[in-house]
Amino acid sequence: MDRRKFLSTTLAAGTIAALKPVSSFAAETEKEQPKTTDMQFLAGPYLQAPTETSMTIMWITDKKSTAEVHWGEDESLGKKAISITDGQIDANERIHKVTVTGLEPGKKYFYKVSSREITNYGPYRVDFAGTRESGIHSFTTLDTNKESFTFIVLNDIHSLADAMKKRLELLDDIDCDLVMLNGDIIQDPKSEQQIIDYTLKTLTDAFAKEIPFVFIRGNHEARGVYSRLLEKYIATPNDKYYFTFEHGPAQFLVLDGGEDKEDSHWAYSGLNAFDQYRVQQAHWLEQKIELGEFKNAPYRICLTHIPLFGSGDAHGTLDCRDKWADLLQQANIDLHISGHTHRPNILAPSEEHNYPIFIGGAPQYGRGTIVQVDVTKDKMQVKMIEDNGEVFGTYQIKPDRKPFLGIF
Repeated sequence: MDRRKFLSTTLAAGTIAALKPVSSFAAETEKEQPKTTDMQFLAGPYLQAPTETSMTIMWITDKKSTAEVHWGEDESLGKKAISITDGQIDANERIHKVTVTGLEPGKKYFYKVSSREITNYGPYRVDFAGTRESGIHSFTTLDTNKESFTFIVLNDIHSLADAMKKRLELLDDIDCDLVMLNGDIIQDPKSEQQIIDYTLKTLTDAFAKEIPFVFIRGNHEARGVYSRLLEKYIATPNDKYYFTFEHGPAQFLVLDGGEDKEDSHWAYSGLNAFDQYRVQQAHWLEQKIELGEFKNAPYRICLTHIPLFGSGDAHGTLDCRDKWADLLQQANIDLHISGHTHRPNILAPSEEHNYPIFIGGAPQYGRGTIVQVDVTKDKMQVKMIEDNGEVFGTYQIKPDRKPFLGIF
C-alpha cells in the first residue's frame, strides 16, 4: 500500500470523525431546547426616561432571560429593539432595560416586551427555555411643540400600600402625560421585593405601562441596603438623580437633596458625602441655566424632595438653600414643587424666593396630597388636591416675560 495515500486517507477520516460530534452537538443543542417556561414578570413593563425621540422600557422577571422590545406605529408592531453593552446583547439578567430610539416627537407608538428564559449560561453553549411576552401597550413621546399638557406629582408614600392606593385613585379622572415621584415613595429600601410590591408593580398596574413616571430621590430612598441599588430599577435621562428635560412649554429641572442630616450623623456610619454632592450639582446647575433651551423656556419648573424654604432648619434644608437658592432665584424659576415636611403648604413668592413653592403632604390618610399642574402656552394652573378629593389650594402662573437675569 502507498504509505502517503494511507496517511492522507487516515488523516482525512480522522478529521471527519473529529468534526462529526460537533455538528451533531449543534443539532442536538437546538433539538434539546425546551419550548415552555414558568418564568413570570414580577413588575412591568413600565416606562422611563421619556424624550422626544426615545422611550426606555423596563421590566423584571423572576428568572434570568433575554430582553427584547417589539414596537411599531400600530399594533402589528414589526420592529425590534434590544440593548447592547460593549458588543454584547444584554442577557442573563432579571432586571431589563431597553431604550427604543429613532422616534418622532409627540407620536403614539405600540409595544410589547419579550423575554426568553436562560436556564444555563456556559462559555460555549447557552440553554434556553420558553418565552414570556407582555400584552401590547402604547406610549407617546414628549414634544416641545405641544401647546398644553398635564403632569401629576406624588410624594412621601413611604411604602404604605393604602397611601399609594388613595393617591392613585385621585389620578383616575386626570388625563396626564407624566407622573413625578417626588421622593420618599419607598421607605428605606431593604429588598427588591419591597421596591416591586410597594412601588413598581403598583405603578405598573395603575398607569406606568402607558404613562412614564419620573423618579426623584428622597432622603429615605438614600437609606437602607437597596438604596445603592435603586438605579438598577429606574432610568433617568443622564443616569443620575439630577437632570433636566423638556416637554411642551416647560423645562423641568430635578435636583437631588440627598439626606436631611449632617454627613457626620451617627445614623450614616461615615458613608455619606452629600455636602460635596450638592456642590457638584451646583456647578452643574450653573451651566444648565445658561443654556438657551433653559433661558428661553416659557416655564421653568424645579422639583426637589427637600424644600429649600418652609422646611425648618435641619442641615439638609440649609445646605440645599446655601448651595442652590441663589442660582434658582437668578434663573427665574416659575415653580418649585417639594415634599418631605409631611405638612402640605403653598408658599407665595418672597424676597428669598421669587417663585411659589408647593410642598406636598404626608403618607397618612387625611394629610396626603397630590399636585396637579396644567400647563398651556398662556398660563400654568397649579392645584394641590387632598387625598379626600378636596382642593387644598391653587396658584396661577403666567409665562415669565422678564429678561433672564443669568449668573452674576
